[in-house]
Amino acid sequence: MFGALACKPLAAASLTPAVLYRVVEAFAPTILVDEADTFLADQDELRGILNAGHDRHSAVVPRCVGDDFEPKVFRVFGAVAIAAMESFRTR
Repeated sequence: MFGALACKPLAAASLTPAVLYRVVEAFAPTILVDEADTFLADQDELRGILNAGHDRHSAVVPRCVGDDFEPKVFRVFGAVAIAAMESFRTR
């Protein structure tokens, strides 16, 4: 299991963008995404957040939060491991 080798592993078979940037901000885990082929292809915002997390200097996601829509910048820098099965195609 890859999680045994990771620092603060957090397995996630399904994620929403809001959960991802809040979890990374709060816990700084290594995100272990499994079954990515079943949900990640149609999730542009989620892929954008995962991609932004590779660069410590630009890994932020600004969002409005709360009833007053207060702007907040979430830090999303961190390690991510993504597992997906590629479809087998015959010609």
